[in-house]
Amino acid sequence: MLAKHLLKPMSWIVAAIVIGAGCSGAPSPAIPVRGPSESIALLAGSWVGDYRLADGSRRGSITFNLATGDSSATGSVVMVPVRANAPTPDQIGRPATEQPLEVSFVRSQSGMVRGSLRPYTDPDCGCEVQTTFEGKLSGNSIEGTFTIRPVTVSTDHVTRSGRWSVTRKG
Repeated sequence: MLAKHLLKPMSWIVAAIVIGAGCSGAPSPAIPVRGPSESIALLAGSWVGDYRLADGSRRGSITFNLATGDSSATGSVVMVPVRANAPTPDQIGRPATEQPLEVSFVRSQSGMVRGSLRPYTDPDCGCEVQTTFEGKLSGNSIEGTFTIRPVTVSTDHVTRSGRWSVTRKG
């Protein structure tokens, strides 16, 4: 979740992005944002959006905040596994299966945003995975892709991918 802070697994994805503390109520950890100052300045603001695996088996929300002149952000990526015939999160509120993810880093340069989430346990395989994301900034939106790979080679889990997008509020 490009999930707990855009970036605790899914890579905020950005801002995917992507990012940190989430459901626990603890403050979101600062996420380093790297790149030329003019590229970082283009990410200033409050961003909200979502992500979805290509096969539709998982989705989640993304929030990201970056103050003008700052080189670190806060935010969250929340992973919500989807089950057949289960009510959607909109129908039942925050399900107990949500997993906040933490963004490890974000890089912005020439209109592209890239980053990764800290390794987390994938609910499908029970194995540790790493998520990377990238997206293209266009005005007040960022759209991109993310990839989830197992940390160790395993026959139980294959590489999976999906799409994410965020929009600047206000």
